[in-house]
Amino acid sequence: ISLTVKDSIGCSDTLYVFEQVNVNGPTGKFEIEYSGSCLPLNVSFNLTEGQGISHVSWDFGDGAVAVGDSLSYTYYNSGIFYPGVILSDSN
Repeated sequence: ISLTVKDSIGCSDTLYVFEQVNVNGPTGKFEIEYSGSCLPLNVSFNLTEGQGISHVSWDFGDGAVAVGDSLSYTYYNSGIFYPGVILSDSN
């Protein structure tokens, strides 16, 4: 955990606290499947296991997002993308 403080003239300092933070909430496993490496590249995103999940949001790493347990997405541009998933519970 870190806290950064910056004053009005631009000086800053950061305090780091190395503590374990436990976050309770939904858990899940997912898999990403694709074949080939040429564009356009069709990729399947699938939530394979989940507990306490009420909402699944996917971020494809290229600015596009979608909602659903399992879906497909097509990449039309080359690049390095870091897709991710957000699992939400009813709280």
